[in-house]
Amino acid sequence: MRTFIAVLLALTLGPASLAAALTQEQQERIERLRKTGIELLNQAKYHQAIPVFTEILFVSPNDIAASRYLMLAKQQDVEPLCKQAASAYEDGSYNKAISHWSNILRSHPDDARMTKLIDMANDLMAIKARESLYALAERLLEEKEYYQAINELEKL
Repeated sequence: MRTFIAVLLALTLGPASLAAALTQEQQERIERLRKTGIELLNQAKYHQAIPVFTEILFVSPNDIAASRYLMLAKQQDVEPLCKQAASAYEDGSYNKAISHWSNILRSHPDDARMTKLIDMANDLMAIKARESLYALAERLLEEKEYYQAINELEKL
């Protein structure tokens, strides 16, 4: 990971033409923030690194390195929750998966994937609920409990 970050830093320190548009004070501030952000990434403190790189982009919106570091920090920040959500989804624990995806969405509202995944899980839960009601109604019909079967089918 450190090698990757070092290579990324070496390749994307930013063009001199963009740096020239910033004051000396702003350039120094950006470099301090960048150093802090990289240290946080190296310590796997991704959630703490996000606002650092966001602040760099506030001062210098075209800072390619800060943009890349920010994307890396955001990805690493959500990765554990994504794995937990995927595991819950695969186990059929759709409410738990939705909870994980909702947590990601709260901290990363710009991640449109989470909304789609939540919708998908909600759709699947609705299908499972319908299948369960049909199965119950079928069992009630076999037991000649027609009134109860109709009540279950009306829930659909």
